[in-house]
Amino acid sequence: MKLFEMDCTLIKITAVTGVSEFKGDDRDHGCSVTFERMFENTILDEFDPDLRTALYKVEDGKPKSTPAGQGEFAMPIEGVKLTARKAKTIQGPLKLNKVLDGWKIVYHRGATEASAIKANDVKFSDFTLVEACEGGSCLLRFKAYQKLPPELQGFVDHMAQTTVECTFAAPEDTQQELPAMKQKGQRGRPKKTADEKASDDPFAGSDLAQDNTKIESSSKKSPETTPASEQPAKGRAKRVPQPGDAWPFPTGNGTH
Repeated sequence: MKLFEMDCTLIKITAVTGVSEFKGDDRDHGCSVTFERMFENTILDEFDPDLRTALYKVEDGKPKSTPAGQGEFAMPIEGVKLTARKAKTIQGPLKLNKVLDGWKIVYHRGATEASAIKANDVKFSDFTLVEACEGGSCLLRFKAYQKLPPELQGFVDHMAQTTVECTFAAPEDTQQELPAMKQKGQRGRPKKTADEKASDDPFAGSDLAQDNTKIESSSKKSPETTPASEQPAKGRAKRVPQPGDAWPFPTGNGTH
């Protein structure tokens, strides 16, 4: 939810509620901070892809007025296509089903970074569309559950019903890509290519090679290096030595 991220942005805190959790005999303290802020209505697509088109339409250029007949002025937000309110009989608040885990909140309460209050592993929930406004904006209310040290909890308690400057940061994606051998549909070690096998063979290129990279013996002559006189004639079977033939088995009928 990129639209939900914010950097040093003013946001209203409507309530701060202490939350106690019992873990055996120990009590773990936390707090639930309720925020309220105006967003562009494009953030509604993160909750339901049909919600924005159900509540908004493209501007038609006609003058707007309230049910009492008074003129109403709303400047459309630049870059937002659906800015005119429709289905005005649908009124808030509307519950939105969404939970965001692992976020970070920084409460900027002073002029220096040292005075900021930082909360890690924050859980956002209980999203509510309070009002869908003309011009392409919408008012959202949501809660943030977090745990803070006791010495900082009091500062957040005193922020209730005030507008403070906050930073919302999404969780970092620390998951690394799985090795090729563990990808879906593969088991064991991946198969190696012929070049990889040759590089792993310490006897590559010798008579002791483990694969077909073994070199041919130097005593064997290839047809390219064998003289034509030593090559067998094509189309004629090689003569078989007979008894009585003298070395080197002459082909004639003469005797010695």
